[in-house]
Amino acid sequence: MFGEYIWLAGRVRGLSAEAEELLAELGWHPRFGARPLTRVVEEKVLTPIAVELSRRPSQSRMRVRVERSGQALSVSFQHDA
Repeated sequence: MFGEYIWLAGRVRGLSAEAEELLAELGWHPRFGARPLTRVVEEKVLTPIAVELSRRPSQSRMRVRVERSGQALSVSFQHDA
C-alpha cells in the first residue's frame, strides 16, 4: 500500500513494514474506507518531520526512519554532515 518508503521533497524516507501495517490499521474506517489515512500520515509522520526541520533549519540533509513501537509510531532522525 505505502511501499517500502515515503517520498518527501524528492528524497526517500524509510518506513518499516510494521509501521506501514499500523498506518493502514489507523487509517482505515469501516464506514469511510481509507479517507482517514491522509490525516493519520500527517499527524503521525509528517508533523514530527516538520518539527525536526524547524528545530534545525540549517540542516540540509537528514535520514528519517519510521518504525512501529506497540500501537504507536516512532520517527527517528539521523543527521548527515
